[in-house]
Amino acid sequence: MKLIDDIEGALNFNRNPARRETYDEATEIAKDLKKQVLSADSLEENYEYVNDFVQLFEDVVMMLVGIDGSEVENGHQTAISELEDFYRDEVWLMVAHSLSLETAKGPNRGDIYDWSSANRDNLKSSFADSLKTKKEICDSVGLLPDIDDYERFEQGEFDEAVDEFMQVVDGRVSRE
Repeated sequence: MKLIDDIEGALNFNRNPARRETYDEATEIAKDLKKQVLSADSLEENYEYVNDFVQLFEDVVMMLVGIDGSEVENGHQTAISELEDFYRDEVWLMVAHSLSLETAKGPNRGDIYDWSSANRDNLKSSFADSLKTKKEICDSVGLLPDIDDYERFEQGEFDEAVDEFMQVVDGRVSRE
C-alpha cells in the first residue's frame, strides 16, 4: 500500500511516477508477499489471487517507469487509484477473511466464521471479473505491457528466481 500511495502521490503532482528502483522495489515486495501467503497453510488458497494482483501491479509499475512527469494523464491516476482500491477492498480483504476464519475465538466465533466465509466466497466469485476490469482500465491508458515491453531476464537473475521458487516448493513439499 505504501508503494502504491507513493506512486499515486507522484502522479497527483505530475512527477515521474516510477523509476527503475521503484520497479525493483515492487518486484521485491511482490516476492515477499507471495512467500508470506505460501508460508501459512491457512492462506495458501489465496496465492492465486495475490499472485494475479502483484503481476498486474508489477506490469503497471514497469510501464510507469517509462513515463515522465510531464506525460502523466488523469487516466494514469485513475488506474493507480483503481489498483489501490482493488488491493485494499478485494485482494487484502480476501486474505483478511481467511485469517479471521483461522483466528476467530470466543462466543461469537461461529458468527465471525460464517460472515468471513460468506464475504470471502463473494470476493472469490467476483475476482476474475474485477481483475479483468482493472486490466482493461490499465490497458486503456497504456499501462499494460505487450510482449515487446518485457525485459529479458539475465541468466543469473533467472537462475536466482528459479532457485528461490524451488526453495518455496521444497518447503511446501516437506510440510505435506
